[in-house]
Amino acid sequence: MLTQQRSKQDIITMYLNEIYYGNLAYGIEAAAQTYFNKPATDLTLGESAFLASLPQAPYDLDPFINFEGAKTRQEFVVDLMFDEGLIDSSAVEEAKAETINLASQISDDFDSNTAILEAPHFVLYVQNQIEQRYGPDALTRGGWQITTTLDLELQKYAEQAAREWIAARAPQHDVNNASIVVVKPSTGEILAMVGSLNYFDEGIDGQVNVALQPRQPGSSIKPITYAAAMQRGWTTGDVLWDVPIELDVGDGQKMVPSNYDGRYHGPVLLRDALANSYNIPPIQLIRDIGVPSFISTGRKLGIESLQEPPGYYGLSLTLGGGEVPLLEMTHAYATLANMGQRPHLTGVLQIRDSRDRFVYEFQSDRLPPANALDPRIAYIITDILDDDGARIPAMGRNNALAMPFPAAAKTGTTNDYRDNWTLGYTPGVVVGVWVGNTDGHPMQNSSGLRGAAPLWRMILEFIYADESVKADLAVNGIEPPVEFSMQPGIDEREVCLPAGTGGSSCSASRT
Repeated sequence: MLTQQRSKQDIITMYLNEIYYGNLAYGIEAAAQTYFNKPATDLTLGESAFLASLPQAPYDLDPFINFEGAKTRQEFVVDLMFDEGLIDSSAVEEAKAETINLASQISDDFDSNTAILEAPHFVLYVQNQIEQRYGPDALTRGGWQITTTLDLELQKYAEQAAREWIAARAPQHDVNNASIVVVKPSTGEILAMVGSLNYFDEGIDGQVNVALQPRQPGSSIKPITYAAAMQRGWTTGDVLWDVPIELDVGDGQKMVPSNYDGRYHGPVLLRDALANSYNIPPIQLIRDIGVPSFISTGRKLGIESLQEPPGYYGLSLTLGGGEVPLLEMTHAYATLANMGQRPHLTGVLQIRDSRDRFVYEFQSDRLPPANALDPRIAYIITDILDDDGARIPAMGRNNALAMPFPAAAKTGTTNDYRDNWTLGYTPGVVVGVWVGNTDGHPMQNSSGLRGAAPLWRMILEFIYADESVKADLAVNGIEPPVEFSMQPGIDEREVCLPAGTGGSSCSASRT
């Protein structure tokens, strides 16, 4: 046995010198250099505890992707050290309060002015996915040739469009960053991923991939509420009340939600409530169906980050009270675009080894989509989000969401203008856009409709105007349809909005 051949000190030394810390770092010395650019002997207590937290889950706790998760685990390690009597309470406070400054993922001799580093966040995302599937040695020892799903022309346009858009808005709206994800909904192929405006800009933490960072999504998450409610029997013809209500948010705190326009609209059809993004109706719906139903529906569609107990979020979850990454939100919208079939996201088309043999081939190895939502419900949500006429009361005519071809879309704006979102899709492509400041400080008077939707529109228009990019939307050589296909089992009927509280007269009707 190993303990009979070596001392416990030798065993722990061997373990620390060989264990994997993520990002191709084996052993504590390599980890210290990779994450802090210093020898292990120079690590502080906080840095040591930070590194000690990584081997348990080097991919899930990758600090370059999930810094908050790694920091939370570090604090847990510090608490364990205190419980074991290894440090005192003052050391605990000092270690937890210590600022963790990660080293750059780019070597010091890399010249960002002359070198070409294309789609860096996407490349690192793919690297992480391959390491999780095939192990950390695959990329360094496999001699593999990897073909990705990236459309480089689209990627370059998205990067440039984002830079120009933020540069134009920065002086008046105090905004410094944006992120974009483009996905083919039928297959889950990631066609573009802009993680920040500039990977080398430390002023915006450019190396942080914002597409993978949880942020509050605002109203862009409301379609999840309506989809969950329809699973419980609600229909577009049902009437919801947009009237003042008071919510208990815990600790004796009360909240009175209001709409973006500052008005209440009385009885409204479910269709109009979602199309105009009124805030009170979805609160009524989530109170009826329950927060667990919302979380379950979101998870089926592709939103996995809402891991806290339902009571942690409360009813405000339907207004964007939880935090989710742009990539997961885009995944959920891809499920809607795919009529309730959740695709498995991928950044890889094929992998060949050093002998030109297939290690992975997307067409033959990909998993089939999962049945996540009744296709009739997916179509109805899509039809509402594509209803330019229905959203006129809140967004006006000729707004950025009104495309010249069928496109379903939803915006989101968080409190104090900290985050602007727009997510939307055609039958062939999904585009997700986030605009804001990396450190979370508020923008100035910037909504999802004005801050993110125009950028979303630019990307979508470019895709359909460029024939080579548009060709990438084809599946097995067949271009996707232009129109959304109504699903079997849906009846179109004219519905009446009662005047007042249940009166028999009809003040308005619509299909």
